[in-house]
Amino acid sequence: MKKLLLILMITPMLFISCNKNDYTINENALTIKYNGLINGFKIKIIWTPRSEYEGYIGSATILLTNTITNRTSYIINNYCSIENEIIKKIKIINKGKYLGLEKDYNFKIDYDPNYSSFHFLDINFDNKKELLVYRSGLGQRGGSTIKLYEYSLGMYSDYPDFWTEINYDPFNSLDDMSYIDLENKKIEIYGSNGVCAGTYDEYIYNNRWIYSKRIVEKEIDFECYNYIYSVLDSDINPKVSYNYELISIEKQ
Repeated sequence: MKKLLLILMITPMLFISCNKNDYTINENALTIKYNGLINGFKIKIIWTPRSEYEGYIGSATILLTNTITNRTSYIINNYCSIENEIIKKIKIINKGKYLGLEKDYNFKIDYDPNYSSFHFLDINFDNKKELLVYRSGLGQRGGSTIKLYEYSLGMYSDYPDFWTEINYDPFNSLDDMSYIDLENKKIEIYGSNGVCAGTYDEYIYNNRWIYSKRIVEKEIDFECYNYIYSVLDSDINPKVSYNYELISIEKQ
């Protein structure tokens, strides 16, 4: 599973409490429980794998139990690919359909963010870690797109906790070809359009996220050049049509 490059060491309310069993579990579902606490949550995934061109992918319910409130919330990922140590134990029942195991459908494993289908990261500098969920096979070149969620407690004890998808630039364009540099507070979104035809959109954080620069690759006489533009209307707003100013041309 490909991962973001990290330098350190993305809608309205979608998924609410699952204290009531209002999610469905396929009879071939696997249960993966992670040992210990992850960002203060006990986490398990109920996953129904299937065989696809990109590998073993399936619908997953990510259940997160807050150990302070003892309330459980959940997120659905219909394009989940799980850790390789579990994938190796799966057998194909019918090619192109659901997969299963010969024996045990329950696992307990240690969490490793480098190989998991999710991880936590304070990506918007609010001193709280957001949840990044990888959706396999939906990204550029067969990679993964990334959905970013922030967690909120219910207002009162009988209110459900919930996760809200962060759905604005640059977080709504993240995939595993994006570049996140939290040390320098920068995110770069790469657009793959072929050889010498890609784009790089740079966002920087200075008390808020700003769209700062665009690089467009162009081929001229069989040579590749970067056309570097500054963004004039840099405040991130979904209603803005950005204006660009060419500041330099550099040969690659």
